[in-house]
Parts: sequence; C-alpha cells; structure tokens
Amino acid sequence: MFSPRTTDTLFIVFNTLASILIGAGVFVALPARYWPVDVGGAVVLVAFTVASARLLRPENGALKKPAALAMGAIAVLGGLTVLALFFSAGHLYGIYGPVGRGGAFIFLFVVALVVPYLVIFPLLEFFWLRRRPF
Repeated sequence: MFSPRTTDTLFIVFNTLASILIGAGVFVALPARYWPVDVGGAVVLVAFTVASARLLRPENGALKKPAALAMGAIAVLGGLTVLALFFSAGHLYGIYGPVGRGGAFIFLFVVALVVPYLVIFPLLEFFWLRRRPF
C-alpha cells in the first residue's frame, strides 16, 4: 500500500503534531500543576521524540526496541487516561444528577478526543515498529 519510507514520514509528522498538541495542552493550557499529569505528559513527549528519532534514522537499529516500547508506553498511559475518564464520568453521572450528566457528557467527549491520539495511533505505530525489518 504505502512504501516504508512514506509510512515513516507519516508517523514522524503525526508524532511531531501530537507532541506539540500534548505539550501545549499539558504545560501551557492547564492552569494548575498536578504532578501525575505533568509526569504523564513528559513521558508522552519523550516517547514521541524517541519514536521520531528512530524513524528519522532507520539505519540505526539500536533504537528499534526503545521506539516500540515508547509507543507501547503511550498506549498504556492513554488506556489509563481513558479508564480514569470513564470512572470520573460514571461518578459524576451517578452522584450529581442532571448537572453530573452534563459533566459526564463532557468527559465522554474528551475520551473521544483522547482515544485516537493516545491509544489507537500509538498501537498502530507500535506494531509497525515491531514488524518492520530495519
């Protein structure tokens, strides 16, 4: 379908855009600092950078496993984020009545935005990096 170099370029562009959006969202847009969010955001930024570095230098086979593990770490953190958002939405829906339903809807909207960027695409890249013979 696509050549390996074209796919690598698409992953590099995605990694760069995702890291910019996540970095801006976590370290600029959030008004309060909360260490689990800051640590998770920093891990995701480093992981996207490692994966992009691996794809930029395909002749360097030493980065294959760290890049695949980085994408796996992003997918795990994304899954934990989605799980936390679902639990929070359920809590809001059950405890706060009609107001909680509105809050739960907002949380579910955030889940719909998080899943593609922090779960699906990192898993695709994880399997691409693992299967690719560098």
